[in-house]
Amino acid sequence: MEPSTKKRKIAPRPEEKASMVEQQNYDPYKYPPPPVVETAPYSERSDFESFARHLQDAAMLIYSQANRSPYTSVSVLLLRWEDDQSVEQDFLQLEKLFQDHFNYRTESWCIPNCPNPEADLTTQMDQHLGYSRQDHLWIVYYTGYGFLGSDLNLYWASNPEKDAPKIRWESIRSCIEDSQSEILLLLDTCAIS
Repeated sequence: MEPSTKKRKIAPRPEEKASMVEQQNYDPYKYPPPPVVETAPYSERSDFESFARHLQDAAMLIYSQANRSPYTSVSVLLLRWEDDQSVEQDFLQLEKLFQDHFNYRTESWCIPNCPNPEADLTTQMDQHLGYSRQDHLWIVYYTGYGFLGSDLNLYWASNPEKDAPKIRWESIRSCIEDSQSEILLLLDTCAIS
């Protein structure tokens, strides 16, 4: 068979017809041409791109610093009264959480039921304060009874009885206020008036 020499004319698709009609009916006076967007000179464009890169770098630096801990080390002192067995299970779980999940160095200490527990506690806290430095966070957690005295000071007590051994909060606060380390105090107590 010989190839056909007859040329076939293919009908335009319907959307092609519409665009052809629009092109034929286009009136430049009726529809003004779109405005020409002038691009900024190369030097301005380069300055802007440089500014954008510097801005991106600064944002990345701020983000990385915000997600970094300001502390090189964290230690935890967990305090409870020696005869308060009701909190022991929660106390041990919290200590395990600090050790296993956060990898913090922990020490638990039982406040003795003696005539002057305040002196023993301040001695214990002074040992920790000897290692304080600016890049260290010291978390102090206390669980036990607490009450507001008639002098409106907070007291930690071994039990809710009137004659129970107690520690005045003000003496603890004055002990730690000059520390170089930042201190986070977690007081798991109620103040009963």
